[in-house]
Parts: sequence; C-alpha cells; structure tokens
Amino acid sequence: GTSSGTQTTSGISDGDGTYYWRVLGAYRSADHTTQISRGNATTGSFVLDTTDPVVAVTSPNGGESWTGTKSVTWSTTDANVSTRVVYISTNGGSSYSVLSSSTTDSGSYSWNTTGTVDSTTVRIKVTVTDKAGNTAKDISNANFTLDHTAPAVTNVTSSTANDYYKAGEAISIQVVFGEKVNVTGTPQLTLQNGSSNAVVNYASGTGTDTLTFTYTISSGDTSSDLDYVATDSLKLNGGTILDKALNPAKLTLAAPGATYSLGANKAIVVDTTAPVVAVTSPNTLVYWRDSKSVTWTTTDTNAYSRIIYVSTNGGSSYTSIAGAALDSGSYTWDTTGTSDSSTVRIKVYVIDKAGNTANDVSNANFTLDHTAPAVTNV
Repeated sequence: GTSSGTQTTSGISDGDGTYYWRVLGAYRSADHTTQISRGNATTGSFVLDTTDPVVAVTSPNGGESWTGTKSVTWSTTDANVSTRVVYISTNGGSSYSVLSSSTTDSGSYSWNTTGTVDSTTVRIKVTVTDKAGNTAKDISNANFTLDHTAPAVTNVTSSTANDYYKAGEAISIQVVFGEKVNVTGTPQLTLQNGSSNAVVNYASGTGTDTLTFTYTISSGDTSSDLDYVATDSLKLNGGTILDKALNPAKLTLAAPGATYSLGANKAIVVDTTAPVVAVTSPNTLVYWRDSKSVTWTTTDTNAYSRIIYVSTNGGSSYTSIAGAALDSGSYTWDTTGTSDSSTVRIKVYVIDKAGNTANDVSNANFTLDHTAPAVTNV
C-alpha cells in the first residue's frame, strides 16, 4: 500500500535562500510523505508546491473588435508565478504564435495590434508557470475581431421614388458603408440644388451599414437630377462615424454622376417653380356659339396637366368644363352645354409634374349666344 521514490534536483548552489520543488507524477498525491535533503547546507528553506496556478483571461474574452494598441488582461491566483507567455491565434485557436514572454506576471500586456493581420477568428492564450514549475493556461472564451480597415462609402442612393418634387416635400437619402458604423453628432451631406447648395443633416442609421439623411425641399431649390456637390460632400460636422473597432470612416464619395453616386442611382427632379400660363383665346370681347377652341400657352416644360373652367357671371364662380388631362395648349369646347351669357370668362388651371400650380383667366368678358335672332315686330 505504499510507494516511494527519489526526485533529485541538481545545480543549486550551497547557501541561504528559498527553493521550490515541483513533485512529479504519482508523488504529487496529498497522502504521500515527502522528505527533502539538501547536501551540507544548514540554513535556508524549502517549499513543496504541488498546486497548479489558476489563470483566467479577462480581456479580450470574445466579441470585441480591436484596432490600435489594446490591453490584454488576465488574473492569476498563485503569488509564486515566475513566467508568463501571451499567445495569439488568428484562426480560431487552431494554431498560436507568441506575442510576449516575461518573467514578471503583471496581469496585463499592452499589445500593438497593427502588427497582426485582420481576422474575425482571433483568440488570446495566456500561460503561467509558478516557481515550482507548475503550469496553467487559459484562452479567450470566444473569437474576437482584429480590424485595422477604415469603413468606406460604397454607394449613395435614395429610398424616395424617382419622380418630380416641390417645396416642402422630403427626400430620404441613404449613404451606404462597407460595414456597420456608429454615429455621434450630426454629420451632413451637401446636395447640389441650383444656385445655393442644400446642407442635409444625418437622421438615422447608427449601428447599421446605411445612414439616412433627410432633405426637405425649400422654395427656390431646383435640380434636374438630384446629386451631391462633390466627392467630399459628406462631412462629420463635429461628429464621428466609426466602425466597431473605432476605425474612423473614410468619407470620400463617388464622383457626382458616376457609378454608385446618387445621381447615377436615382432620377429625382426638384422643381419649386410654378408654371406660367396665359389664356390666349377667348381673351377679348367675342361672341361664341357651337364648338370653339380654347387656347393658352405655358412656359414650364414640366407642365403636364390642365383643368378648364367657365364662369357665366364675370368670374364670381366657376365650373369645370374639362377635367384633368395632358396639357396640349388647346381644348375644343362644345359651348352648347353652357347657358347664354354676356359675362363669360375662361380659366385655365395648369399643374406641373412636381405639383406646382398656376392659372390664368380671360382678360375680359365674352358672350355665349346660342339663340337665333327672331322678328319681334313688323
């Protein structure tokens, strides 16, 4: 029921001091009696240490995204740790290489990550050895990411439909990055909209790869194909756009009109100018009956709809004689459906593609007369 053996350590100089022995194999069991002899020395002490140290990696421990210089940290329970080694794996733990080795266990290591390739499957391993030679290790609980690449804009588009828009209407513009970004403050995007550019504020999207800017059209704005001004039209405006690893975003946009630009992706027209319409006939004191041509001119190339009204009381009230239809500049009116009057006026109401409106009325009253003259006396 008993066993015995001898473990010999050599190379220790005679003299005072403290010496640590690691008991190997089966002799580490607590129910063994261990006797140590030490040459001719008469002073000094001997420490018998059969307990492995306990080490626990505390950071990074899974899910982090790192760039630049970071602190690898761990904790140990053994005050007799004599050496520690920090290892790095960029393949999820399949293999490791040494980052740092030291004879002092401080519980932390300042690591300049720029010397390691980007990876989403990075793990840290820390091994410690106590003075008796007992060892322990711990590894990050899960993979973390090394990311030294700044997020960049990949596309600018709009969730607003291709169409014509007028003052007061809102256009939603999306700036897309190659990865998720976090935003602080209010970045801005400058749009080309005529003689004065529109500076548009960031609205939403932090934590995603798509940031939304909302452009509310102001009076006087105009654009035949809405786009930003230049490749540097995206500004931080005192805010930040960072990825999870805190890399600042590259803000350079595609050239206006080029592939991936707002202008290339969308066909949004901004039109805040009301059309100009002028009734040309009937416009003076004339007498009409049967079918006649109502005519007018418009100066807006975007004018596409017209409604025609008639008044038989000099313009006090109007009724429609022709509903909304494409603006051709003329309408053949069968006057027989309208009662005779000497105070008739025509009003033409024009709507452009953006919804801007204008109207014009005959300059003077004219007469509708469908009654044949009759002999009243001889």
